[in-house]
Amino acid sequence: MAINELEDIASQKANLAVQYDLANEREKAIVEYKNVIEILGKLCNLVEEDTLRRTYLGLIEKYKRRISELESQKEPIKVTIDDNNKISDIMRLEKKNISWEEVIGLEHAKRAIRSAIEYPDKRPDLYKLGPSKYVLLYGPSGCGKTYLAAAVATSINAEFYEIKNVFSHFLGESEKNITRIFNYARSRADNGAKVVLFFDEVDSIIGKNVLEVGGENRVRSQLSIEMDGLESKGKDSKIFVIAATNEPWNLDERFLRRFTKRIYVGPPEEQDREKILKLYVQKAGFRLSPDINFSYLAKITENYSADDLYNIVKDIENMLAEEVFQKTGGKGERRHVVMQDFFKVINSRAPSIDVNSIKKYEEWKQRFGSE
Repeated sequence: MAINELEDIASQKANLAVQYDLANEREKAIVEYKNVIEILGKLCNLVEEDTLRRTYLGLIEKYKRRISELESQKEPIKVTIDDNNKISDIMRLEKKNISWEEVIGLEHAKRAIRSAIEYPDKRPDLYKLGPSKYVLLYGPSGCGKTYLAAAVATSINAEFYEIKNVFSHFLGESEKNITRIFNYARSRADNGAKVVLFFDEVDSIIGKNVLEVGGENRVRSQLSIEMDGLESKGKDSKIFVIAATNEPWNLDERFLRRFTKRIYVGPPEEQDREKILKLYVQKAGFRLSPDINFSYLAKITENYSADDLYNIVKDIENMLAEEVFQKTGGKGERRHVVMQDFFKVINSRAPSIDVNSIKKYEEWKQRFGSE
């Protein structure tokens, strides 16, 4: 049998084992895990590449450990909501009081997410079917997806949790982390809090994989179960899941339907770039030369993200501070910023957004967008 065929069978058997495992059908899970181990053993004998063979051997060891855990397990593993030492490792409460005025530009995205979450929360009588509980924000890196999520959390007075470190190298621990996250969110909601769970770079969890024989598939399955559990509570649930990705085309399409709002967060327009530059210059406390022309700077920074613009101002700040140390040993004030300072930094810092990627986002939006 060809290697590709064996890999497909291994993937199918692993998926089945995971489903049994999640359903606490231990005996069936053990049988399927053993089947996967047998197939992976055959693959080890067939492949010539050492790296691939080591990958298979690593998976075999993981599945053997899981079998050992299941064989010694008398009761189904339960995750408690007060497991605070675990919770702090995988999610953190972000105290971000961000108003909509602080989110420069992105008017279309702001309207879409406010309509999905904020307005139904403020006037539930106008939204009998409730708010959108699952929102996907997609677009180039550094264009404000996190800001949007934090701003909508502020607008409804919700606790904003940024999810991190879901994956663990211990077999079975990654999917438990997903359960810990949602259990904790439910405990906060039961105490009267509104909760926003923010999954940044969500493609690392629900992305497409060539050979799904590892922990990613179990995590995806567990996330599906938890989201279905929130959905069963209907419009009364006070938990919102906002996910962000720079590569929406790498997401598992089976998961996309769960995100009832899929909102494009694109690069800043010219007038918004001018506002962003002015904001960061003001925060930096620069003294400006009369030749500074923000309108022109906005024109020449097309395809620069908001983060890029921040870094331009940051580079100028570093340059001026370094001059103070070089000329006076760190004494005295910074000089005025001149237009040439911006030109120098912009010429040395290319935009992070590629023109072709914008086309790709637009194409994906036409196919999957739901704003």
